[in-house]
Amino acid sequence: MRTLKNVTLAMFAVMGLALAGCSKSASESVVGTYEGTLAMTVAGQSLGEPVAAKVIVTEESDDVVKLTMPGMEGHGLTVPDFTVSGVSVAKADKVYTLSKKDFSVTVEGVTLNGTIDGTVADKKLTLAYSVQPGGMPMGIACVFTSK
Repeated sequence: MRTLKNVTLAMFAVMGLALAGCSKSASESVVGTYEGTLAMTVAGQSLGEPVAAKVIVTEESDDVVKLTMPGMEGHGLTVPDFTVSGVSVAKADKVYTLSKKDFSVTVEGVTLNGTIDGTVADKKLTLAYSVQPGGMPMGIACVFTSK
């Protein structure tokens, strides 16, 4: 009888360890391609109607992702798609937050400086980010909302 009890306890311990090992990191939970719309403003002035866009989220490590952001075009401005590494991911309840303060990337010879703040809830991504290309005196405020 004692052997059966020990075997049963051992089985529950192994099952518990197996289930604990299967939990996803915060970054794994937000990985994917999100399609939606991108709205842009400069100094509070709209750069036109929101446009179709997509953001690609890939995992770099536990709780850190890389975002491939949509390019921007309009009013004589062209910014190609760009990638920001080192974006932190944290989970609170069923909402994941993504943030990166003071990023700087260079794409096609143009340096982009900015910040990123966003959430993933119910498999929908919302990002508010700013981008200041090169010597532009003001940043472009962007809001991406997935479908």
